[in-house]
Amino acid sequence: MENLLWYNEPAENFEEALPIGNGKIGAMVYGKTDIEKISLNADSLWTGYPSYDVENNNAYNNYLKMRKAFDENKVKEAEEILENGFVGIEVQAYLPAGNLYIKLGDNSVKNYKRSLNLENATAQSKYTVNESDVKSKTFISAVDNVLVHKITSTKKRDFEIWTESLLKNNIILQDDCIILMGQAPDLRQNKPELFTYDRNDTVKYAVAVKVVTDGILNIKDNKIFTENSSEIIIYLSIATSYIAWNKIPDAEYKNKAKNAVLTASEKGYDAVKKSHTEDFSSYYNRVKLNIKTDENNIPTDERIKAENKDAGLAVLLFNFGRYLLISSSRSESLATNLQGIWNEELIAPWASNYTVNINTEMNYWPALMCNLSEFMNPLINLIKMTSESGKRTAKEYYNVDKGFTAHHNYDIWGKTTPSPGSPRWSYWCMSSGWMCRHLFEYYQYTNDIKFLEETAFPIMYEAALFYMQIMEEHDNKFIITPSTSPENGYINDGQTTFLAKYTTMTQAILIDLFENLKKTCDILGKTELKKELEEKYPKEKFDVYKIGSKGQLLEYDKEYEEEDVHHRHVSHLYGLFPGESINSEELVNAAKKSLEIRGDGGTGWSLGWKVNLWSKLKDGNHALKMVENQLNFIPAMKDFDYSRGGTYPNLFDAHPPFQIDGNFGVTAGIAQMFLQCENDTVKILPALPDVFGCGSIEGLKAVGNITVSIWWNDKKVEKIKLISPVDQTIKISIQNNPADTLTLKKDIPCEKNF
Repeated sequence: MENLLWYNEPAENFEEALPIGNGKIGAMVYGKTDIEKISLNADSLWTGYPSYDVENNNAYNNYLKMRKAFDENKVKEAEEILENGFVGIEVQAYLPAGNLYIKLGDNSVKNYKRSLNLENATAQSKYTVNESDVKSKTFISAVDNVLVHKITSTKKRDFEIWTESLLKNNIILQDDCIILMGQAPDLRQNKPELFTYDRNDTVKYAVAVKVVTDGILNIKDNKIFTENSSEIIIYLSIATSYIAWNKIPDAEYKNKAKNAVLTASEKGYDAVKKSHTEDFSSYYNRVKLNIKTDENNIPTDERIKAENKDAGLAVLLFNFGRYLLISSSRSESLATNLQGIWNEELIAPWASNYTVNINTEMNYWPALMCNLSEFMNPLINLIKMTSESGKRTAKEYYNVDKGFTAHHNYDIWGKTTPSPGSPRWSYWCMSSGWMCRHLFEYYQYTNDIKFLEETAFPIMYEAALFYMQIMEEHDNKFIITPSTSPENGYINDGQTTFLAKYTTMTQAILIDLFENLKKTCDILGKTELKKELEEKYPKEKFDVYKIGSKGQLLEYDKEYEEEDVHHRHVSHLYGLFPGESINSEELVNAAKKSLEIRGDGGTGWSLGWKVNLWSKLKDGNHALKMVENQLNFIPAMKDFDYSRGGTYPNLFDAHPPFQIDGNFGVTAGIAQMFLQCENDTVKILPALPDVFGCGSIEGLKAVGNITVSIWWNDKKVEKIKLISPVDQTIKISIQNNPADTLTLKKDIPCEKNF
């Protein structure tokens, strides 16, 4: 089993450190021997505050002016109106909580090794110095909401422990704890020199630390000192004042952090470690992937650097993505942002926000198919939030009285308005439609009818209501005009242009939303609404798919000259994945041609999307090639000249810089090599790469809440096992052969040998 990352040297940079987390608390463990550094994060530590101000009084008037200019073929003027008059405030930024430091003072060490065990979510380092063996173990328990860092030494020694933060803070001493009390600033521009701390409703936070030792313990000068110790156990917890996007922050955060460390220290290391391991492993071990490969015994960074990647590295990358999801997205936490929950920069790239024209969605692609449906809850809560705050955006920006909308950036304060900047990204109101796919898929994979009725349907319907009011009928098609294809452009009259009459992605999301809404009405018995939707909004009224001169799927209403043939976004292929509307042979071939034209390069997350697309095209060898391209080694150097995406030494995805979406995207793409659900059919090994010739995968999920396990040898299926929580009959296809029907009985394993 590929469950271990390991290295022969301490980390010097963030992209070499090892991530641990419990959804609410995140940390990067460096494994240093002189002064150990553990960087700290809290999921709800963001700039900003609950805001009810109107962001743009002239938004709707400028929207009308833009529409008029576009209709008069003044496209660049229309784009200027959008950039200067149809935007809101900056999206808020995710912040680092600070760092925990432990002074060990060890230099010239021998036999050094550090590792991250994915199965029990524990980082470890060990080495020898002055004939003393020193070991450390670090984990973050979701059960007890604490980070625990234990150091043992075969010789007694002294330690020094303290915390620091880049944010405004002070240290207090209470109940044998040191507590860093910090505050998030107000942010209206992404410039640290403009940070202000004069508001009382920004997020405040506390980092509480308690140390237990077999030596002598003293607290002075805001630090903890231990003397003559062979063991120290550090308990740390973080709590913030954040409650919800529309509520004033809570004042009880300090006691939450302090009580967590006091309770955990009373419980004791062994008990806390045991409950943590049982909790984490119960999720991680739901899925087990084994590929028969040659044994390797080299550090993880050396494996990534190797010119010929060993097949086991792809398995490790798959497992690492599942590990990151469990570590960053728990039921009580907020949704994973651009960096999951791991960021130590005061101003992170793109503010480490929720970018929802692909990135946040990609973070949750592996959740359902990898049997981690519970970990979708933070995303569902994010969608609920924007469905409420987006009603105001619909009214203020589009003068729409029904429904809600959201654009390409979210934060924890309910931002749904267009962010400042180019309409290349800001003028795009389709994230609300895309997010509804996640709601319907959650029902498909869980059979949770209550969720469908009480949560998914109302939001899907409200999203559809908005689009009903802004779309227009042209050439017997309902389109949203003008439209953009996220972050891409084309050449028109010698100029780079973003607005088009319509775009393929916009229309594909509309197909997706309205077709899934009809299915929902059918399931819930809403016959009148389903009839109305079928009569007024049939699928063909949105279908504008066109094929270009090269056999490619067009991205816009016409075949324009490409601004960037190899652009990182492949938005026009949304209907192939994650959508389902590209399903005819003609359109599938056109999508494949488009993918070939885009090329096999791209940023880290772009490569992750392409793994999924090639898997959906049933080309496992090409999908694995994209995995290998994503494993392009990127050094952990801030001034490195990056020419493309890849993977950092700690297996983090390199956009570059670090973005976690690529990790989640590639995990989903690898899962799809073994199992896909499309056209009401469960497909077994639809895209198996040749080098994965012998192996097994156990515990994947199929639509219908069916648990699927597969064993194969010499590239052919030998055995499958399916377990369903209800009686049901399904269609099943083995390695792309014609589908057969299979009847499953409730909770009775159905095994078939081949």
